[in-house]
Amino acid sequence: MNFNPNEKKTLSQNKLIKAHLEAGKRLTALSALNEFGCFRLSGRLSELKDEGFPVDSIWITLDNGKRIKEYYMGNVHDWTWDRASNRSCI
Repeated sequence: MNFNPNEKKTLSQNKLIKAHLEAGKRLTALSALNEFGCFRLSGRLSELKDEGFPVDSIWITLDNGKRIKEYYMGNVHDWTWDRASNRSCI
């Protein structure tokens, strides 16, 4: 049996992130760290996507010229399930 001592925390982070996105709010890696203590936003979002939750993203440019990803809840009706890769896609 593969025991993950952080599994409970991961599930809680997933719930918090999902609720945040469902409320129409957006997330970046830094905001997820500050708000939820989540160091691996991409991992949490991948798990939500695997469950069929529609997560979408855009590149944004910060005032200092750096580009980062900003994540938001996509349109559920735009998503389909790709059986070959077992992932949702637009």
